[in-house]
Amino acid sequence: MAASNRFAKKDIYDLDLITDQFDLAYLLKVLKEKQIRYNEDCYRCLFDLDQERNPLDDISVLLFFDNAEFKSSDTRHTHSGDRLDILDDGKTWMGAKSSWKKKIKGLIEN
Repeated sequence: MAASNRFAKKDIYDLDLITDQFDLAYLLKVLKEKQIRYNEDCYRCLFDLDQERNPLDDISVLLFFDNAEFKSSDTRHTHSGDRLDILDDGKTWMGAKSSWKKKIKGLIEN
C-alpha cells in the first residue's frame, strides 16, 4: 500500500528486493486476504481515513512512483527523506527501479 501511495524510493527499493524472494502475485494475494480479514470497524485507524490507491483495484498504481504528476499532487508525508544508502554489494537504484517495473508490467500482461 505504501508503494502505491507514498511514492518513496525506499518503498520501491525494498519491495523489489522482497519480490526477488517472494512472488509479487503471492504478496498481492496475501494483501487481499489481510484486507478481507481486517475490514471491520474495530480494526480501523486514523490511516483508514486516507483515500488510498489500492494495487488490488489497479496494479498500475505501483508504477506511479516514477510519475512526477502524481508525486506533486500527493500530500502524503513519507516521514523520511528520499535518500537510499545502498550496501556495496546491493542493487543500484536504477537496477531496482528497472527490475520493479518489469515485475509490475509482467503482472499487467498476464
